[in-house]
Amino acid sequence: MNEPLQSLPHYAWHDKVERFGNDDWYLNWLLYPTLHIASGSGGYSFIIAHHQPVSAQRTELTVYYVTARKKHRYATSDAVLLAHLQGAEMVGAGAIVGAHCDIAYNAWIGTAAVLEHGAKIGASAWIDAGVFVGAQAVIGSHATLGRRVDIAAGVRVGKRCTVDVRGCYRSDIAVGTHHLATLRTPVVIIDG
Repeated sequence: MNEPLQSLPHYAWHDKVERFGNDDWYLNWLLYPTLHIASGSGGYSFIIAHHQPVSAQRTELTVYYVTARKKHRYATSDAVLLAHLQGAEMVGAGAIVGAHCDIAYNAWIGTAAVLEHGAKIGASAWIDAGVFVGAQAVIGSHATLGRRVDIAAGVRVGKRCTVDVRGCYRSDIAVGTHHLATLRTPVVIIDG
C-alpha cells in the first residue's frame, strides 16, 4: 500500500518523529507466502513478519522490527515505535500464539486471542479483553492486562504491571477496579 502521510489520521507524536524518512510512502513486499516485509522509504524503519506453519490449522508468527528515527530529542521511544507500527496489528483478534513465540515490546494483543503455554509477552504490551494467557507464559514489566483477561496458573508477571481485576492484589502490581479479569494461582511476580 502506498499512502501519503497527510491522508492518515494525525496524532500528537507525528510531529516528534520522521515517520518514513524524507518520503511519505509506505512500501510492502511479500517475498514468500510466509515472509512479509513492510518498510518506510529512506530506510529508517522496517518490520518483518514471518509466518511459520506448524500444522494444517496453526501458524506461528514471529515479528522483527527496527523503529523509525527520532526527529526531536524529547520524542519518546513509544512515539517512535507507534509512528512505525501505525496500521499494523501485530497480534489480531482471535489469534493463537504458540509456545515459545515472542511478542515484541509494546504489542497490542486483540480480543479473544489465545497465548499458549510458554508464550512471552514483551514489556508495555496491552493485552485486550477476553484474552486467555496459558500456563508458563511470561508477561513483561509495565504490561497492561485488560478486562476479562483469563490468566492460567503458573504465569509469570513482571513488576509494575497494571492488572484490571477487582479484589485481587499482588505485590508491586497496580490493581484496577470494576473489572472482571481472573488471576489463577499461583501467579509468580518477576523482576521487571
